[in-house]
Amino acid sequence: MENKKAKSSIMEFNGGAILERIDLELDKVLKNIADLNTDPVKPRKIKIELSVQADFERKNPSITVKVSSALQPTNPIKVNLFSVEVVDEATGEVKEALQEACGVAPGQINLSGDVVMPEIYIPSERAN
Repeated sequence: MENKKAKSSIMEFNGGAILERIDLELDKVLKNIADLNTDPVKPRKIKIELSVQADFERKNPSITVKVSSALQPTNPIKVNLFSVEVVDEATGEVKEALQEACGVAPGQINLSGDVVMPEIYIPSERAN
């Protein structure tokens, strides 16, 4: 009879697949922590669920392992806008539009000598 090395943990079963899954979820958690768009101090969680099920003879149990992580969502983004009216030069039609409040007055000259004009978004043109 051949001597078999005893496993020290069920984590070593199936070629260490359970540990590999934990490492994959830990990688997701670390990337989520490093993401500047998430809250750095709120906790992230790794959940390891073991389900043990036996057969009718109670001799051949099987273990199913699920590993998942609970990450932090990205922080909301707030954009300040101005509601403006734009006149279509071809038709004379007045259209509602949005302009980003970027901290620079429209028409202002920047340090490079360029005239700054914030972009305007016209929703009615996007819908067509």
